[in-house]
Amino acid sequence: APGIDLVPAGHVVGSRAAIIDLEASDEGDAREAVDAPQRYCYTGDFSTRDRCYLEGFDPHAVDADALVMETTYGLPTYRFPPQERLEAEIADWLRDNDDRPCFLFGYSLGRSQKLQWIARDATGDDGREILVSESIRDVNRAIETATDGDLAFPGERYDSLRGLSDEIVILPTNQARADWVETAVDREAGVKAGFSGWAVDDSFRYRGNYDVTFPLTDHCDFDELVATVRAIDPEVVYTNHGFDEAFADHLATEYGYRARPLKRDQTALEEFC
Repeated sequence: APGIDLVPAGHVVGSRAAIIDLEASDEGDAREAVDAPQRYCYTGDFSTRDRCYLEGFDPHAVDADALVMETTYGLPTYRFPPQERLEAEIADWLRDNDDRPCFLFGYSLGRSQKLQWIARDATGDDGREILVSESIRDVNRAIETATDGDLAFPGERYDSLRGLSDEIVILPTNQARADWVETAVDREAGVKAGFSGWAVDDSFRYRGNYDVTFPLTDHCDFDELVATVRAIDPEVVYTNHGFDEAFADHLATEYGYRARPLKRDQTALEEFC
């Protein structure tokens, strides 16, 4: 559409942030008399990190007067290790547990594909099999088709979780506490690992009954959220999701930005201008 550019958001394959230029759109004339920003950036879910096969969102390439951003991890508590170190720690854990099945849990779209990527790099040519659920296999195929084969994932759909030895099994996060999963892990003498930015909190480990957790995520941490705002340097910031109020307050008090969370039943951004 005129006045709308889509740029990689760095969240999952195909995710996009929108740059909206009202002056270039059909609404430009109507907006000229309004004392409001003319260029908006809407991030949706985003990450500025390069991860595995995915390039991060580049805030330095964005020119916007107003920024509408997700703030899932908008508290200083949520600071994650550098990506290279984090992936190395995961790979080391897999190698340290190469004599038993490892059950890894991540979202079917996004996290699971990165876990397959890391697992493949960690195991190399040692013949360790990577097994995935049907839902993850279906997402793999969709991505492989959409990218014309430029991306390919090593996971094969499992037929049974009986008689495992050293396989790496990747399952959706919402199945971590399922009875059949717990039964399979116990029967096969396996170990469970959970992957999420929420792993910064000790409670995440117990919620999923994980043996170990890693803060592997497809979102920005707190410092990366702040860096995004400072790189774009908009006139106004609207926060959404997660710790939206706390992050908006941090931007206002620490950096002097005009920042406010979006509110339920709000009908127009201009209500907060």
